[in-house]
Amino acid sequence: MAKFSMNDLLNSQSRKAPERVQSEFEIRHIPIGKIIPAENNKYGIRDIEELAASIETMGLLHNLVVKEPNAEGFYELVSGERRFRACKMLYEGGNEKFSTVPCKVEGNEDKAFTELKLIYANATSRELTDYEKTYQAGRIKELLQELKANGYKFKGRMREIVADILNVSPAQMWRMESINKNLSPEFTEEFKGGNIGITTAYELSTLPKEKQATAMEEYKAAGAEAVKDVKKRVQNNTVKTSAPPPSSKPPKTSAEQPRQDAEGAKQPKQKIDRIETIRLLRAIAHDIESGNDGSSFDIYGVCMDAASLLEGKV
Repeated sequence: MAKFSMNDLLNSQSRKAPERVQSEFEIRHIPIGKIIPAENNKYGIRDIEELAASIETMGLLHNLVVKEPNAEGFYELVSGERRFRACKMLYEGGNEKFSTVPCKVEGNEDKAFTELKLIYANATSRELTDYEKTYQAGRIKELLQELKANGYKFKGRMREIVADILNVSPAQMWRMESINKNLSPEFTEEFKGGNIGITTAYELSTLPKEKQATAMEEYKAAGAEAVKDVKKRVQNNTVKTSAPPPSSKPPKTSAEQPRQDAEGAKQPKQKIDRIETIRLLRAIAHDIESGNDGSSFDIYGVCMDAASLLEGKV
């Protein structure tokens, strides 16, 4: 089965409503002071000086894309913010050639489609940070769900569609979703600033909020090294600090000691609740059947528990 792409979506005419308004456009030269950045652009703006020098030498090779003017006469950008900022820098530096810029002005269309075009333009025209890719994954999913609610049809599970659009594995999508949903605001800011990597951000996102708060205190005190392999360290600390319950049995005799030592060397098996695992499997199935992707559950963990039960390991 062919992968679903962003171009497939942007070119799609699969909405149920036959009266859907088609997007039309024209090229206009618009005063640069009448163009405003998109409110929903969450991407960093980098290397503007280098781009401005290129545009001043070669000219603007690709038009900006804007929406029809609002009530105040301002045109909101759909794509091309780096080019816009470079042209504005040149104009404010005294180059009157850039007092107006050529823009593709698009007609009315769904706001979700407009934002998806912005995301797609950024994804294909620049090197994104891990934070930007993770934000992109979450926002694309939200926009697709909005389009689905408005009548657009999509084949397949939403997570897999987004993974295809971003050209990442479903496992990577799972990690991105965990970060978007569960990473604390404090660590999200550090991730956004590039102070922690995506692996650390994911591991932190799997911890309870109180554990993340503790990790943040360590991070403030000692920097990024304090939260490296944070999940493994927390698990190890839990093992080290957990004392065995006091025993009410009498001490073993010397004859019984070898057997005790042999048994103590074995790793105790984890108790898995069979009824609870069955309940969770059914809940995940119902969630997926109702149109969701089951991401509110630890699907991996439940499946591994079920596999262990079937194999008779627990």
